[in-house]
Amino acid sequence: MTTPDRRGHESVLAFGRRFGEVEGLMTTPQDDTILTLTIEKLVTGGRGLAHHEGRAVFVPGTAPGDRVTARLVRHAKRFLEAEAVAIESPGPGRHTPPCPHYDLCGGCDLQHLTDDVQIDVHREILVDCFRRLGGLDVTDLLEAPPPGPRLNYRNRLRLTAHPTGLYGLLQRGSHDVVPLETCPVMAEPFDAVILPWLRMLPPVEQIVVRLDGRGGWLLSLYGPQSRLKALRKQFQDVGSEPPVPGLQGLFLNNRPIWGRGYLVLQLADHKYRVSHQSFFQNNLAAAELAVTTARRWLADVHPEGTDLADLYS
Repeated sequence: MTTPDRRGHESVLAFGRRFGEVEGLMTTPQDDTILTLTIEKLVTGGRGLAHHEGRAVFVPGTAPGDRVTARLVRHAKRFLEAEAVAIESPGPGRHTPPCPHYDLCGGCDLQHLTDDVQIDVHREILVDCFRRLGGLDVTDLLEAPPPGPRLNYRNRLRLTAHPTGLYGLLQRGSHDVVPLETCPVMAEPFDAVILPWLRMLPPVEQIVVRLDGRGGWLLSLYGPQSRLKALRKQFQDVGSEPPVPGLQGLFLNNRPIWGRGYLVLQLADHKYRVSHQSFFQNNLAAAELAVTTARRWLADVHPEGTDLADLYS
C-alpha cells in the first residue's frame, strides 16, 4: 500500500465511516465481504461510484481514481454500499483536507479533493442530474467558474454547545458536537475574534453567527431564558461602542440584548439590509457571480435592461 498522504487517508476513512452512519448504512452486514474497487466518479451526496460484478457500489469518502479496499455493509436490489477500509492507491485529485476537524465534522463533504477536482465533481454531478432527470444535455452551457476563494467564503454558521463550554458543529451521523478550534470555510473574523470571544459569554445551547464580509458580524443566541439577566448585566455598561471589534448586534431567542438587528451586505453594486433572522446567500462571491451571469444572459434578450428578483419559497 502506498501512503504518500497518510493523514489525508486516515482522515477520509474516518469521514467515510461517519458518512455511512448518517446515511443509515452502518447496519450489521450480511457478510464481511471485502472488495477491491476502483472509484470511477463521485455522485450526488459525494459518494464514490465503483462497479463489482456488474452492480454499482457506492463508497463514501473516496476520490475519483482511488483504488480502495472496502467492506460491504449493505446489499440493495440494484446496488451495493461499502465503507473504505484502506486506500491502496490514491486518485490524482486527493490531498490532505485543510480542516483539522474534517474527519469528524459534518460541515463539509469534499475537502479531501483538490480545488480543481471539486469543481469537476460538481460539474459532472450537475450534468448527470439534468441528463437523468430532465433528459437535457447542458454540458456546453456550463462555463468554468473564474478563480475565487475556495476557503474563507462562508458568512453564516450555526454552532452548538459542547459539554466543555466550547462550541462546534454536529458530528456526521450523530448528535455529538465537534468543538471547533478553527473553521477554514468561514470568513474572517470568525477564527481570530469570534470563536475566542464566545467563551466569555454565558453558556447557551446554540449560536448563529452572521458576517457582512467587511469585518462586521451579528450573534443570535438560543438557550434558557434565564441567561437573559446575565447577558443584560454583562452589556449594561458597554454603551454604543462594540465590546469586541466588529460586533453589530446580539440577541437571545430573537430578543435584542445589544446593538442593532441587521447587517448591511454589498452584492453586485447594491446594498442589502439583512436582519438577524433573514436568509441570504452564504457565499457572497458566488452570489455576485450568479447575478452578473444572469444579467449578461438577460442583456442578450433585453438590451434595454430589466429587473432581477431573487425568490425563495
